[in-house]
This record gives sequence, C-alpha cells and structure tokens, in this order.
Amino acid sequence: SHSHSALSMSGKYGKDTAAELPPFETLEEYTNYLMEASALPQGFSVGSAVGKFIPEEAPSMGSLPIKGTIIHLTDGPTDSWAAVFTQNKFPGSPIYVGRSRLSSGKPIQTIVINNKVSNVCSGGDGIANSELVCEAVASALDLEGGATSVLPSSTGV
Repeated sequence: SHSHSALSMSGKYGKDTAAELPPFETLEEYTNYLMEASALPQGFSVGSAVGKFIPEEAPSMGSLPIKGTIIHLTDGPTDSWAAVFTQNKFPGSPIYVGRSRLSSGKPIQTIVINNKVSNVCSGGDGIANSELVCEAVASALDLEGGATSVLPSSTGV
C-alpha cells in the first residue's frame, strides 16, 4: 500500500482533503474522491503536460523529463494582476520575460510553470525559448492576447 499526501484545499462540499489520502483501488475511485473533495475557484482551470528536453548547456546529460503546469483564466484575460519575482542577481529567462510582462501593463490570461529547469545559463537564447513556450501555450489555448497574455515561471526544482 502506498501512502499519498495532499494539500489541504477547500472543496465544493466545504470540506478539506485529508492530510493522508485513503487507498484507492481504481482510477475512477481516485478521480471521484478528488472531484468531491476539491474544486477550483470559479473562472480557473489547470492543466499539465509532460515532455523531454536536452539541455543546450549540457547535452551530454541526454534527454531529461520536464513537466509544465498551467493556470488559466477561463473567463478571459485580466489586467488586475501582480507578480513577485526573485531578487537573485542572476535570474532565469522566465523572470526577465515576466518582468517585461508586468511592466507592459497588458492583461494576462494564463501562467505556465515548468519544473526541472530554472533556465539560468541556458547556453542559448533563454528569453526566446521562454517566449516560445508562451507562444505554444497561447496557441494551444487559442488565447486572443497571444503569447503576451501568458506569464512564464520556472521552479528550477
């Protein structure tokens, strides 16, 4: 038996998920539990995708796994947003793109977060790569505001 933990989230029935999840026999049982125990705020959706990449700065590492997560405003873009960025003197490319988005004052509709790569010392044009990710998300979601309505973030973990 595997032990899984969950974040405490207020669900549609006003209860929180347990700190320790019960065992599940089927995917359907697990999905039903999640649907009953948690819900996103109205107007939000989330999604994720997995992939592989070869780091330009370390190609000898070969193909590595990566996961992208999005948080999407289903009711359209908003210009009521703010962001807090690292104070690191050597931030990753998504930070530069994010700061540019914030200073532009334009609305955003989606946040895309990748893990595994903080995009520091990318060995190539990290800003262009970050913009490419934003363009792909905007295209996949058919965002009216295009790539500039996507805020990139990277965990580096």
